[in-house]
Amino acid sequence: MSHNSPRAVGAVLASTVLLGSGPVAVRLANLGADDIVVLRLLLALPITCIALVLAPCRVDLRTLLRCAPGALLFALHLVLFFAAVRATGVADVTFVQAMQPVLVLAVAGRLFGESMTRTSVVLAFGGTTGVALVVFGSVTTGVANLTGELLAVANLVAWTAYFLVSKRTRTGVSALRYQTSVNLIGGVLAIPFFVLLRVDVTAASAKDWLVVAHVTLGAGIVGQLLLNWAHPFLRVTTSSVLVLCAPVVAAIGAALLLDQPITGWSVAGGALVLLCAAKASLIALERNRADSAPVRSTTLKETT
Repeated sequence: MSHNSPRAVGAVLASTVLLGSGPVAVRLANLGADDIVVLRLLLALPITCIALVLAPCRVDLRTLLRCAPGALLFALHLVLFFAAVRATGVADVTFVQAMQPVLVLAVAGRLFGESMTRTSVVLAFGGTTGVALVVFGSVTTGVANLTGELLAVANLVAWTAYFLVSKRTRTGVSALRYQTSVNLIGGVLAIPFFVLLRVDVTAASAKDWLVVAHVTLGAGIVGQLLLNWAHPFLRVTTSSVLVLCAPVVAAIGAALLLDQPITGWSVAGGALVLLCAAKASLIALERNRADSAPVRSTTLKETT
């Protein structure tokens, strides 16, 4: 199967819609960020156990150990992400996370042998500039604050590390086994925190449970499964750029459902980020097509 499989691209784009809806849902809940993280991880545990019984998927100790780094990074990402969303604006956090391709470009060659061209560097810095404009736009609205900015940057690092570790782990572990392992480890880790934080489930309203259910199933299990399934079929520089669609979904959702203002700076920065993302995606897909193209004509020329 070629690296630019249309199904893989479609899976990543569908995943970004679900991932982008997550932060908006979190802001609709009355529960604290810590409670949402713990409940999200805990609810994934019984769902995963049921899936293990019904689906032809078996996870042994060796698989769990191999997937443990990804699971720990994902849990850390959840904690930082939800805390950042609570502390600052949704658009701010998600667009800061959109700086991921810049970090990915810096390590893609060393980790996965993917070449980095001058155009890729220009697009990466262009995307960074766009993110800076979005952050500036959020600050002028009075939504952002220093704590939220620091949490958003920490979340960016954790999310990028999880993204890269997942890409590498998926070379030897199926998507279903990997996602199952991540959910099992995350659920077990959440049990002591459920006790220590004294999470009061009786205080959760019906709306809160709907939010937790969506964050667990939609933005969590399904969204991550689609993304992790696509990893072997796309270059990491391509998939990281496609994921930039998630901030657009989050920003639109925040404007429609949370009445969070989007300033001209934010619009300009977001447009710049998406333009750079679109160009980088096209270049990466064209390179993938060239890599998978037949070499018959070249061979004939060399032999004549």
